[in-house]
Amino acid sequence: MAKRVLLALSALLFTTALVSTPVRAEEFVISGNGDGSSNEISTTVTSETTVTQTNDANVSNEVNTSANTGGNEASSNTGGDTDIQTGSIETQTTIDNQLNTSTIDTGCCPQGDLSATIDGNGSDSTNAIDLTLTDQTNISVYQTANVQNTVIGSANTGENKANNNNGNVTIETGNITGGVEINNEANQENIHAAVGGFTDIALLISGNGVDSKNSIGLSLSNETSIEKLSLANILNNIFFDLNTGRNEANGNNGDVTMKTGDIVFGISVHNGPINRGGVDVGCCDPFDPADPPTPTPPPTPPQPGTGGSGSQNGNGSSNGNGNGNGNGNGNGQTLAMATGSILPATGNLALLLLLLANVAMFLFGLYLRLRAGRSPTRLALISRKA
Repeated sequence: MAKRVLLALSALLFTTALVSTPVRAEEFVISGNGDGSSNEISTTVTSETTVTQTNDANVSNEVNTSANTGGNEASSNTGGDTDIQTGSIETQTTIDNQLNTSTIDTGCCPQGDLSATIDGNGSDSTNAIDLTLTDQTNISVYQTANVQNTVIGSANTGENKANNNNGNVTIETGNITGGVEINNEANQENIHAAVGGFTDIALLISGNGVDSKNSIGLSLSNETSIEKLSLANILNNIFFDLNTGRNEANGNNGDVTMKTGDIVFGISVHNGPINRGGVDVGCCDPFDPADPPTPTPPPTPPQPGTGGSGSQNGNGSSNGNGNGNGNGNGNGQTLAMATGSILPATGNLALLLLLLANVAMFLFGLYLRLRAGRSPTRLALISRKA
């Protein structure tokens, strides 16, 4: 007789959060404003991502097994031999618990491009761009696992009786093989949080009139906050009674032979991985002052003509404040240069073409302005005033 018990219990709580990082392009421009005008852009752009996960698992497994081929009796026989032979027992109990798996992926850089331009504004104008850009990511993961496993079992091929028999007596009990296996896995996290930023940052002050005042202020802030709590309470109880003996052969006339079976029984309890998590923060560095890009050469200012509005030798300034990596609050470099110069910028071919187009538009506008100073309409108005 063979009896096999197989029990596999699994409780799995799996939570996945995928948050795609939006691709964006921010562009701020002050351009083409008249003499003596005052122009300002002041903006705050905030991007916030919040992910909260809570996993609770309470598991209680109780297993009772019983297998028996023994307990046989052959007694008080008057003739012939007595033979008792019991069968073997195979029993196996397996419990698998997989609890609380959490995966969070907020995406990856890049997020996009940022450009700020002050271009082609009149003399004595005041132009300012003040930008504050904040990316904030908050991730919270709470996981609790309470597991209790109880296995109670018995297997018997013995406890056989052969008493007071006339003749030879033979008792042979079967083998017992099997085991108990318990595997517990609980509270695993895989968190990937991308630090926000911009692929390219381009700041441009160019082609503004004489005595104009121009400034660009930039503050970048990236903040990532990750809080995780993992709690696991695991209790494993195993009770087994295994027997191939306790046989009786008393008061018999003749030879008595007893052979008890073997017991091969293994117990395996594996707890793990428990409370294991991987956290990966950041996948790009949007702006590294240690490796500045090569600045684009400034355009050559055009020569003024008679009747024009002045020469291109005004004063200009550019101020920048920046927060770079992680939670830094430090101020970036302050860059100051004359009107018509270009701040160091990172960019691709599209940004270069945009810069060249801006320069061409400025030169064309200046040409039309100088040409308008010599037009008959302009001369007629001057004569009328005289």
